[in-house]
Amino acid sequence: MFKIEEVRDPAREAVVSNTRHIPPALKIAIAVRDRTCKIRGCDCDRMLERHHTVDSVDSHRSTYTELGNLFPKHHDLVTNKHDTTTTGNHDGTWDLHAPAHAPPDAMANAPPGKAAA
Repeated sequence: MFKIEEVRDPAREAVVSNTRHIPPALKIAIAVRDRTCKIRGCDCDRMLERHHTVDSVDSHRSTYTELGNLFPKHHDLVTNKHDTTTTGNHDGTWDLHAPAHAPPDAMANAPPGKAAA
């Protein structure tokens, strides 16, 4: 048995990998912190996918503060459709932004069965 304690000091990274590979302890820490999708207003808690807010190709690392769980549709929008995320909301959520060149499609960001805000 072990205890997971969240460290809220951004200068102190408790669990870090110097590769894209996410070690088991970091996976557990992310799962405990992000029980639902990180996108503001999304309460999906199933089939969540981990996302790097800083591309691991550029940073060469995976850290607690740079990873978050996303609803698969949101992860697809960021990974393949060029949407972006911004972090730093007081409640720990992220905002999702459509690319400037794309026409707005509010329903694309809503989980199945949920109305877009």
